[in-house]
Amino acid sequence: ILNMLYFVALLLLQVVRFTFTPARVGYTLSHPIECLFVPTIVLAAATILNGLAAVAGREVGSGVRTAFQVAFWVYFAAALVVSVVCYTSVWARAEGSMHHMNPAWVLPVFPLMLCGSVAVAVVPTQTEQSALNIAICKFQCPSQVADKAGN
Repeated sequence: ILNMLYFVALLLLQVVRFTFTPARVGYTLSHPIECLFVPTIVLAAATILNGLAAVAGREVGSGVRTAFQVAFWVYFAAALVVSVVCYTSVWARAEGSMHHMNPAWVLPVFPLMLCGSVAVAVVPTQTEQSALNIAICKFQCPSQVADKAGN
């Protein structure tokens, strides 16, 4: 619950920011550095979905099942759009060269990488067909590969 409260508070603060300075939305999405931090809102949504799925468990009603299914597909679409927009913004500008690279350049891909963990959390709540569709989507997203032998 605390995580959801933080999420809503930060989202409201962003709404206030962009309400008082409307031109800042376009600036944020087109700035080569600031746009890299936009995906963090999608990362926060992944954390919330994972937590809600853990609390809900495997045995859920059809309404909750549908809500998780819709939430996963909305999350996936948002992660894909945010990643594409951010990387397009970075590479479309002259600052998008390797000489200007910084560690924040990996942030836009994290929401897509977390599609796997969101899928793993949501799949147990789904019917067989829905679970299969979500699992197939999970394997289409980039993911972190852990070296189990070395860790």
